This record gives sequence, structure tokens and C-alpha cells, in this order.
Amino acid sequence: MKVFRKLKLWEKTRDETLRFYNLTKKFLREELYGLTSQIRRVAVYISTNISEGSVRSSNADFDRFLHIAFGSTSELEYLTLLSSELKYI
Repeated sequence: MKVFRKLKLWEKTRDETLRFYNLTKKFLREELYGLTSQIRRVAVYISTNISEGSVRSSNADFDRFLHIAFGSTSELEYLTLLSSELKYI
């Protein structure tokens, strides 16, 4: 069992989550339930999966949660590209 607060990866993803929350504050109000919500949700899921996986009983379980978190980074990358193309960022 790992303590997620001591994982450098978790610290970095937490910092990025805070950065995305601040970034989306500038989005149009009409995106509150669209892109803003989706970007914030997926950013939170990345850190959440790392923290949840860290308390699993085996390294295989932890790896599975890391793979899920990694998949979420791809989703976040796309949402960031879309936001850029829409000139929100």
C-alpha cells in the first residue's frame, strides 16, 4: 500500500488539476455544463485514480488504475486542443 500524498506523480496531477480549474474560469459561461465541466471532471479523475489505485492490495491493481489515469490524460489533451481551436485558451 502506498500513501498517495507522497507520490510525485500524484502531486503533479493535483497541481495540473488546480491549473485547469483556474484556466476554465475564463471560459464562456455557456460552457459551464459543457467543456468547463468536462475538463474539470477528467482532470480530477486523473488524480483520483492515482490515489485510489495506491491503496489497492497489489501492484497489478495499482497499475490498472495508473492505466486508467493515463487514458484520462489523452481525453484531457483532446479537450485542451478543442478549447484552443474554439479560442477559449
